[in-house]
Amino acid sequence: MKEQSLQLINMPEAVSTALGDSQVTLLAASPSEVKAFNRALNRLLWHGTESGTPEEQALHRTHAQQWALRQLEVLSLDPDQSLSPLRIVLTTLYIASPSASEAAQIVPQALSHANFIKGLVTLVEESSPDIRMISRHQSQQELREALQTADRDANYHRLRHLTRHQEADIAPDACVAILLLTAFAPAEVSRLIQEKRDVLFSFAVQRLLGSQSVQLALSVNNVTFKYFSVCSLADCPAAQVPEATVADIATLHVQVAQTERWRGWIMDLARYPHEDTVTEMALPIALAQLNAMHWAAFIDAVELWTLPSTANAVARLLVPFIQTKGVEDSREMWRLAFTRWDNWDYGHKEAGTGLTAPSTCSFDFPVAVYYASLPEVEIKAEIEKLQVEIACVEQTWFPAKSSLLNERNRLSSRVRLVKHALTLLHPPSEGLHALPPAINPESEFAGVRYEFYDAHAR
Repeated sequence: MKEQSLQLINMPEAVSTALGDSQVTLLAASPSEVKAFNRALNRLLWHGTESGTPEEQALHRTHAQQWALRQLEVLSLDPDQSLSPLRIVLTTLYIASPSASEAAQIVPQALSHANFIKGLVTLVEESSPDIRMISRHQSQQELREALQTADRDANYHRLRHLTRHQEADIAPDACVAILLLTAFAPAEVSRLIQEKRDVLFSFAVQRLLGSQSVQLALSVNNVTFKYFSVCSLADCPAAQVPEATVADIATLHVQVAQTERWRGWIMDLARYPHEDTVTEMALPIALAQLNAMHWAAFIDAVELWTLPSTANAVARLLVPFIQTKGVEDSREMWRLAFTRWDNWDYGHKEAGTGLTAPSTCSFDFPVAVYYASLPEVEIKAEIEKLQVEIACVEQTWFPAKSSLLNERNRLSSRVRLVKHALTLLHPPSEGLHALPPAINPESEFAGVRYEFYDAHAR
């Protein structure tokens, strides 16, 4: 491999000093030596080591940027030449700029010739990102193995847990190279993600690109990269995200639904819906384009024991869905929701659960819609049946008072949704609400006798 030197003329003092401090040669440098150069230059340009006023320090950084840009213009970057000069130049550009994205933005597109792109691609291919460890209870190798296992099993809920609050540790030269490739040759970044099939690389690229990664993810045949891109915005307020990005995220949902990873994907992203979020806006668009098999995974994903706000979030998500699909074409969604809710039955068969009051659940809206799809005579018969069961609770033997209260509250929780189905069929003059009214005691006497206590009341 041929060696190519950098121009010594007008080399900033900080760069030459950092090269000397890190014992890096201009002709050849390993990735670890470039990291040492990065640390040395960072100390010189940002830690006040160089003499001069703050204004003069800013000039030192500008001088380093200008020198790096001049080097990019003169480096031939033939395929048989060493990448060490390119690594040093990109590292200088990174350190001399406020951020990696700003470093990439000042590189003119005129430099994006074929050899430059090939050099960037090779540099990224040779990079090996890690995660900056927060916990001392797990080694880098253990974390990497856990990430690979979660990725292999499409366990995206586990993947979210493992990467939450983590930051990717990737070399500065690779950071700038990835950003430049995204700007000048995005297809190359897509190819690298697909060919590497490395969960840490996908994580690092997404963290580096931020919200930009959503657009790139559309063309990447790697569900884990798509997941990191969507997950980063899933709970963001919808008002802070462009409509085009919401539409792109809906498209990503549909793309993943065509793979065997849909269930793992939706089991995480739909587990705890929140109001006014990107998920609330994007998911109904996607669900309306999918079929009952995909809906079943969505229904299984949502946690039923949740705060009342989740019931509202699910309603806000499914109202646009039914408006798009229509009552008849969406019927299977409501049947699936009812079946899961009916089997769950407010934790009736779960040990250690108890209701201190009638309870909301995440499926308040879809279950009420299911009942509203039945003949009205059946709805009224179900209401009457449940009311009789409630009236007879005190005539039944229970091992403890808490068991009696739990059974009464369970039945009362069910009947409130059946009653709301009648409201959906016959909207009141003051307007229709998707959810049943707030839960209150039937009377002052009932509140005392049945020890009404709403744990979610504000």
